[in-house]
Amino acid sequence: MTRNDLVDSSSRNMDFAAVLSRLSRSVPDDLAFAFTDGPQRSFAQLDQQVHRVAQMFAAHGVCAGDRVAILTMNRIEFIEACFASWRLGAIAVPLNFRLAPAELTYLLNDCAPKVIVVEEALDRISDMELSNPPARLICGRADPALPLPAGGRDYDNEMADASSDELPNVANEQSPCLIMYTSGTTGRPKGAVLTHSNMRMQCNNNAAIFGFRFSDEVNFVGVPLFHIAGIGSALGPFIL
Repeated sequence: MTRNDLVDSSSRNMDFAAVLSRLSRSVPDDLAFAFTDGPQRSFAQLDQQVHRVAQMFAAHGVCAGDRVAILTMNRIEFIEACFASWRLGAIAVPLNFRLAPAELTYLLNDCAPKVIVVEEALDRISDMELSNPPARLICGRADPALPLPAGGRDYDNEMADASSDELPNVANEQSPCLIMYTSGTTGRPKGAVLTHSNMRMQCNNNAAIFGFRFSDEVNFVGVPLFHIAGIGSALGPFIL
């Protein structure tokens, strides 16, 4: 029996947060993500984490239509932040961790995120001149005992204190899902807005071209999640 046999997706909301909720009920113990140097998450475990992260974002004022910037390497917090954003109807904005501070400054001022999830080793926000500095949630701390930089909040501590109550899903498949910035080779980078439907089509194309069977195969993602090839491939298991 495949995942398609277990979950009837007809006439249902097909944004990724809603799909995660359904998978957490229908195939709770199936593996959703595994990181080579990090944790594994079943669909049920990921859904529980996303509830808390969404509550954490909401406590910082994130609402439908707001942007949540993500500046991390490939780690579980990247995935959690995306799905938590989508649960609130917000838009995830993956940022290239190889960009210089001046380049990141332009992107952050352009998308004006309410919150940024940033890996400690990449945290250069204090050096940037931002018109509307976002709340900064720092993850992957090398030594949690050391004081946080000014304006920073500890991701794990804040998530642990957040409610695990499920928030109502407010997005739909036509809602904005991601803002992916172009390389800017002919000028400043431009933010391309992709809907949940756009990303589902990307996943469907990958499945058709490469012959993936996401219900019973492992999908290896060997590129940065901030790139469309990375996040587009990582979302494959969530097409029904």
